Amino acid sequence: PSATIVASSTPTLAPLPSLTPEIEMMLSPNGEVVSRLDVGEKKLIALTIDDGYGRLPFDAIIELLRERDLQATFFLVAHAAINLGPERMVTLVADGHQIAYHSFSHDDLEILSRWNQDDWIVDYQNWEAAFRELLGDEVYEEVVRPYARAPYGLFNAPFLVMTEEMGLVPLGWSKAPDDLARSMALESGDIFLFHVRYPDVDLMGPIMDESGFEFVSLDELIAEANLK
Repeated sequence: PSATIVASSTPTLAPLPSLTPEIEMMLSPNGEVVSRLDVGEKKLIALTIDDGYGRLPFDAIIELLRERDLQATFFLVAHAAINLGPERMVTLVADGHQIAYHSFSHDDLEILSRWNQDDWIVDYQNWEAAFRELLGDEVYEEVVRPYARAPYGLFNAPFLVMTEEMGLVPLGWSKAPDDLARSMALESGDIFLFHVRYPDVDLMGPIMDESGFEFVSLDELIAEANLK
């Protein structure tokens, strides 16, 4: 059964470290896609969650993270967030999670593969406008991070040009539940990808509880990374 999520009307914002242009450049030189970070021997893994379709799995994930006092970076689709509704966005913010770009509507891969950089720029601008409407400008500035994850991992040239022009860091991932099913081991500095869907809800708790690693937000992982 799904947990009942109660949203606060006045979310308390957790302080987020500032990503200066210099740090963004160190993270993604020449617009390179970041999929892991060097954190040395620190047993840290970034917890990232994509999409946002499905109110019941979203509620279950929020409750699961709340029980463990964990913060994640949610790469949300704007159309999905609109479907989830402003109360769930307030809950996400109140619990200290971050939001990042994952397209306005996650169109079919065949469509997205034909987009040029201007198409992606318009999509990002529409995504930003939608989240400013959902969150309000002040909250938007606090919780939306300058990260961009391409739908389907389509980090092609037009998408990467858009991220450079918009001042975004292209963020991929290094591990997902399917990788663990293939006996790939977790490593320090991994960026782990879950989705808002029930198979991942069922796997998320055991993976995090039994891994021997601490799961943190992307900002927290970046703060501990050895950037050159």
